[in-house]
Amino acid sequence: MTGTAATDRDAGSRARVLAALERTVAIGLADSSDRQRQLLRFLVTEEIDGRGDRLKAYAIATQVFDRPADFDAQQDAIVRVEVGRLRKSLELYFATSGAADDVRFFIDKGGYRPRFEFFDQPAAEPAPPPAVTGAGSKVRWLALAALAVACIGLGIWGWRQFSPSARSGPRIAVAPFSLSADRDGQGYVGVGLRAEVVSVLSEFEWLTVFPLARQADFAALGRKKKAKIDYFLKANVQLAGDALILTPLLLDAETGALRWSKRYETSLKASEMLAMERDIAARVAADVGQPFGVVANIELTRIDADAFNGDEAYRCHLRAIQFWSTYRREDFAPARQCADRLAAGGDANVQAMRAILLLDAARLDYDSRPRAEILTEAAAIANEAYRRSDKAALPRVARYSTALCQGEIEIFKRVGLTAVRDYPSNPATLLDVGAKMALGAGDWAHGVELVARARALSGYSPNWFEFADVVDAIRRNADADVEGLHAAALDSAHPLLLVVDAALQSRLHNEDARRAAMAALAAAGYEGQQAVTALIERQCWSRAAKNALAGRLTAEAAK
Repeated sequence: MTGTAATDRDAGSRARVLAALERTVAIGLADSSDRQRQLLRFLVTEEIDGRGDRLKAYAIATQVFDRPADFDAQQDAIVRVEVGRLRKSLELYFATSGAADDVRFFIDKGGYRPRFEFFDQPAAEPAPPPAVTGAGSKVRWLALAALAVACIGLGIWGWRQFSPSARSGPRIAVAPFSLSADRDGQGYVGVGLRAEVVSVLSEFEWLTVFPLARQADFAALGRKKKAKIDYFLKANVQLAGDALILTPLLLDAETGALRWSKRYETSLKASEMLAMERDIAARVAADVGQPFGVVANIELTRIDADAFNGDEAYRCHLRAIQFWSTYRREDFAPARQCADRLAAGGDANVQAMRAILLLDAARLDYDSRPRAEILTEAAAIANEAYRRSDKAALPRVARYSTALCQGEIEIFKRVGLTAVRDYPSNPATLLDVGAKMALGAGDWAHGVELVARARALSGYSPNWFEFADVVDAIRRNADADVEGLHAAALDSAHPLLLVVDAALQSRLHNEDARRAAMAALAAAGYEGQQAVTALIERQCWSRAAKNALAGRLTAEAAK
């Protein structure tokens, strides 16, 4: 049941809350500052004593943080910062080692009153992660389906729609961050940064993240083969005045070798400390955990190594992800061949992967068969995958994508918008469905609105592989991020992104940039106006979308 102490003041409930408080302080806040522990004690005690309505910034500042009687919350953000940090610590604890606790504490955003959740039957202790061998390895490559969806949608954010129990991808243990500061009392900065990094990393559903309570755990886990940790992440934090330098280090758990390190710098202003911490932590977590980030690239280099114990399915998912991260012709054949070899297994995720790769073959001219024949085969495979598992993400993507290419707009909308309703805060889902809604179904207003929502939800960096809003800007002669798109197009060599870039540069009469995009297209195998026009015609787009691009390129070629 759920409720606050105002409605659960009987002696039994009070005793449970107090016992849970001590357990949370001792374990959940073990590496937090003393004032974080003091803050939680104060908030919980005030609530169960019936004084929860008095938990305002002034009362907390003067009674917990020893602020003077003239404390002004507008000038001093200590309460907001500390409560925000405590909220994150509690969320992290109850999502990991405290997941089986029978009483859990939450502090909702926008307020300071604690909320209690009571569980009469504590959750069972989770089983240790399965070894990546034999049948157990199937769980690991299933986690790659989450990464695959990310790459298909080409977002770089965390995916919340996958059950945590399905997580069995690369395992990262995050050690407490070490801190070097020019003044005392700054330990909470390192604690807060570590909590933020773990929180954001945990959102990438293809990863499994283990926050370590002590530095000692770091070495101990490395010696335990059953722990099955793939990577250790630690960091050094240097704080001098307002200047903060964060240097994370990613280590191979088996060998101890340094696999990656980077230096991040920012300025911590007292009034904006929480936001600054979140920003730098998000940058670190995105670099490490995103589908085309550090860990993904390391995993891709291991495709042919013995580390996967012959798990063909896992290797095939990685090959598909490698292709979806570049769309390069040379990466397509290995992914397609690998998926075809697994076809007899009948797994819904593998079948969905095959269907999506067939769509890519049809739209990028990577298959010599007639386009209609390829689309028909892709649709049949996608239908079967969706029939087997209509709630799984990859079969859903395959089903609505093939429906769109077959002209089945109502089926596309039904399956695609169901995914949007199920995962309204998932940028990858919003971006993929929105782009197809605009470019393929011709519903520009709805599609571009979904794309805008996806971009607003992204806290890390723009994603140009879905460009419906840019095509919309081209057809309406509206503004677009010209420099960002051009840089992304040349860097990725994605054929369709290069087409959009060339059309945009043509509209703006940026001849050098247009020629650069056309040269990159030629290098990718689409040389000349005729080849580019044929590429546009192969897309599952509306006539208006095709004309918006082809018209610009044709007009420029005619000059």
